[in-house]
Amino acid sequence: MDLDLVVRGGIVVDGTGAPGRRSDLGIADGRIAAVGELDSARETIDAAGCWVTPGFIDPHTYLDAQLCWDASASPSNRHGVTTVAIGLSGLGVAPSRPAHLEYLRRSLAAAEEIPLACTEIGVPFRWQSWNEYWDFLGQQPLEVNVAAYLPHSTLRYSVMGPRARSEAATDNEIREMRRQLCAALAAGALGLSTSRAENHIDGFGDPVASRSASDEELRALVAECRGARWYIQLATRPPDELNSLLDEVERYTDWSLRSGVELCWGPLLSDWSDDQLDQILEHLQKLNDRGGRVTAQVGLLPSTTTLSFDRAERFFGFQVPAISALDPVERVRCVADSNFRSKLRLSNQSELRAWEKWIPLASLSRPRAVGKRLGDLAASGGKDVIDYVCDMLLDDDFETVFQMATGNRNPEQIDRLMQNPNTLLGLGRAGAQLASANAYSYPTRLLESHVRGGRIPIETAVDLLATRPARTLGLADRGRLIPGARADVCIVDPAEVACGELKISRDLPAGQKRVFQEGLGYRAVIVNGVPTVSYDDPMGTGPGLRVG
Repeated sequence: MDLDLVVRGGIVVDGTGAPGRRSDLGIADGRIAAVGELDSARETIDAAGCWVTPGFIDPHTYLDAQLCWDASASPSNRHGVTTVAIGLSGLGVAPSRPAHLEYLRRSLAAAEEIPLACTEIGVPFRWQSWNEYWDFLGQQPLEVNVAAYLPHSTLRYSVMGPRARSEAATDNEIREMRRQLCAALAAGALGLSTSRAENHIDGFGDPVASRSASDEELRALVAECRGARWYIQLATRPPDELNSLLDEVERYTDWSLRSGVELCWGPLLSDWSDDQLDQILEHLQKLNDRGGRVTAQVGLLPSTTTLSFDRAERFFGFQVPAISALDPVERVRCVADSNFRSKLRLSNQSELRAWEKWIPLASLSRPRAVGKRLGDLAASGGKDVIDYVCDMLLDDDFETVFQMATGNRNPEQIDRLMQNPNTLLGLGRAGAQLASANAYSYPTRLLESHVRGGRIPIETAVDLLATRPARTLGLADRGRLIPGARADVCIVDPAEVACGELKISRDLPAGQKRVFQEGLGYRAVIVNGVPTVSYDDPMGTGPGLRVG
């Protein structure tokens, strides 16, 4: 057998559920050719001591815009991700008419925190239809495979114009949306994505277009997805009424069952009570027992935001007098004052307890503190966390940037949710919330904290990161290392796998900043048989494909 590449001597965890075993992996013509003791090939990668797994699949990204200026999908490609799904939550860059581009750019900035300058400079908009955008991606030197949903809000605005922000669609407009969806499905789209979530707003501060769609419109589009799938961001989330969530999911499941469509909804966060989560998971099981194909998407990492002194009243808590309006000299005097710090300790106690978990992302005076928890930093310096924060602000001339968790903060419930058979691990949100979130690092974090930490076996991690998302997205030839499957492979050193330093990087178009965190311990990542990462460094080879 003529092989292009042999991955030699690693622990192959093939995604079938079988225990990992020491073996060679042979690759030819972009596919897995053989598993076992193999002869030499044109190229060999030494995998001794490493896990050899299917490439990881991130089912929830917003990389639609970023792939236009960065075909590597960085930093997802540095966390073992070999396939991404884009177009989530009804938002994307296509279809897009020239007259609508300003609205589209501003909506991406408002809903997904993608800086306006990035889409103005980095997204060429050399397309109008979704199919033309899909063709454009096919011409890019992709370093990951890309699967895509047709985004409902973007579709709706392209058909209805400004009326999409507040009005019901006419019968003719619904027919046109169905026509474009049908064309996208024929070209390779996974299905439809939409949102009814209250936090999704457009560039005017109003609900995104999909939130104005009637049930009649949405049902018609779901029906067009027969044999495919759709994703919806729910309107209901904690601390809303639990019955509202159960009713919402049941309604969408009924539509899906009638049309022969698979449903994935999200987010299912750990912020519900134990009893509420019991009811949600029981409800999911009942829906699937009666014939539904319903999956809830969950996340491994907390939802996060960033804080800096440009919002001092939010930074310190609303019970502390705002000091951002003070002149520089008075501001320094105030923050240095022990009485101010005492008031800060007494105010908004729940927020203060959370400060110990905050992480500095930028500090001129303490660069070694970047990426570490404030509680650990304060303890190592023998200081109270309030004193540490205030001293840091003073030393940085109030330019310190912090990251804090805002939701999905119950680790025990997160572990339970992601291992439930009716959930899908995702919510990485790569390509969005660029300046505040690093949830895209979840594959590496799972290997580091859960597998190496002894909480789950590597076989379970492979199911969560590769096999289950491949099955949910309908990517039958990915997610397992079996002969004939596409050769998407991760070679991971279990002794070295870890998330790198969490920091602020200014590598976006126009020098815009983002939160950046690389993955470590990746001896190699292979996409369609071609190595794309070697010893944690991207190689710029570009073998990614459009899939669906």
